[in-house]
Amino acid sequence: MTIDGDTMIPCQLRENDVVLYVTGTLECARAAALLRETGVRFVTVGVETEPALAQSVAEYSGWPTFPQLFVQAQFIGGLQYVEEMARTGALQHLLRDLPRSLPGN
Repeated sequence: MTIDGDTMIPCQLRENDVVLYVTGTLECARAAALLRETGVRFVTVGVETEPALAQSVAEYSGWPTFPQLFVQAQFIGGLQYVEEMARTGALQHLLRDLPRSLPGN
């Protein structure tokens, strides 16, 4: 099955306030952990088994590496940006008005 990233990515970003595109790396796990700490509801989309999707995401954002965080369809950045924003409180501020996860999720 061929993945049409040009269609799939905008749809994912429209349907979800917070999307984290990930591969199976420790950096991606760290980004997901930082998002979980905020309590915001988010989805992760694994791209490690879909090279065409990974390429489409990289082209869409203009950023070549993963993880990639999008909030309200806006590209925020990779792990270094997420870590810095978490450290300074900017991540919590950015996500403050978005839906929360259910306890245990």
